[in-house]
Amino acid sequence: MRDELVLPPLSALPKYSWERSQPSIFVAALARFESSGADLQIADGLVIRRITEADKDRLTEANGALFAFGDSWVIESKERAGNFNTIQQKARDRFTKVVTVLRLLQPGPVSLDKFVEFQPSVAGSLRNPWPLWFPAILGTSPLALLGTYKFGEANADRLRGLYCGLVTTLDARADVALRRFDLAYQRQGAEDRLIDYCVALEALFSDGGGEITYKLAMRISHFMMGPSSGSFWLYKCLKKAYDVRSDVVHGRGTKAKIRIAEELAEEALRTCLRLLILEGKTPKPAEIDAIIAEGR
Repeated sequence: MRDELVLPPLSALPKYSWERSQPSIFVAALARFESSGADLQIADGLVIRRITEADKDRLTEANGALFAFGDSWVIESKERAGNFNTIQQKARDRFTKVVTVLRLLQPGPVSLDKFVEFQPSVAGSLRNPWPLWFPAILGTSPLALLGTYKFGEANADRLRGLYCGLVTTLDARADVALRRFDLAYQRQGAEDRLIDYCVALEALFSDGGGEITYKLAMRISHFMMGPSSGSFWLYKCLKKAYDVRSDVVHGRGTKAKIRIAEELAEEALRTCLRLLILEGKTPKPAEIDAIIAEGR
């Protein structure tokens, strides 16, 4: 006879206290993340750090022992007093931006996992973490579950710079590109990720005119490399990648070609997003066209 799943009554769930006037700490585990350095301060009240033995006891108590924080790295956000829903959303936004920045720095399977909130100065500050949990596996590409994201301390300043650039206001095209970049990490197939990357690049570099493939490849290669000798080589590779994307849309294309095109489009998008975030502006197709025409 199959055992039935019996849920505890609401009265058995952990009780918690919440005081609007007291600061809160939000903690999210980073799945498949390792660092060669010490704790990393990203912004005011925002840090990536390895949890200690004392942290494990504190976090287990804070989440009512529903799950344990093992030997892992976490993102910690300290939020000032205020409305719970408001500061919770702020912490979630900060956490997702940190993961986006890590993915922009280099490829890797990093994602958010267990998530909990508590108020250190409030006795009995237990917060049921279930509605706050970021599952590390659900909605994640199988490729993202392989290996480990290894962060090098030499990238610390670049990470801070990208985070600061990401929290500033970007235009709608950049927002679309960033959403597609993150969405690709949830895709199951290489062909779907290729389409996401190409849509993101089109959001940045398309002017809605004709000869999309030719113009896009020219603009992207020039934005990435300028009038260098490698720009024309990159242009040809990007054009081939878009040809493969067209094959995928029409039900054609081999796995080998799709994989190569996906990796190229991913790295091109990653580089372009890094450049526009650090420069603080979105590439303008008409300006790039003018520069190319003038041979600059």
